[in-house]
Amino acid sequence: MAIEKMHSGHSCLSLSAEVDWEGFPRYAEIILGLLGGTVTSKSDAVDVRVWDVQIKGEAFFLAYEDFPSMVSLESKSAKGDALIEGFLSVLSQSSQS
Repeated sequence: MAIEKMHSGHSCLSLSAEVDWEGFPRYAEIILGLLGGTVTSKSDAVDVRVWDVQIKGEAFFLAYEDFPSMVSLESKSAKGDALIEGFLSVLSQSSQS
């Protein structure tokens, strides 16, 4: 897991390269459960899945891309950017237990 800046200038938390298209929904629900998030809408295509999610009152994209295979949590705002580092901490702790 790592935090990167996107072209938009907002933060992106790269979560996993091990999840495939079929496994994304289950993985997404686990991530949202750990972060206390909810899905507001879903857009699924052959090579990408982009879910609009709410976490701590902020909007994010939870996305799966087929090539290269990657799941990421993408901020849509400066407030979301500020939350991303805390999410990394929570998810890092949960992966160690």
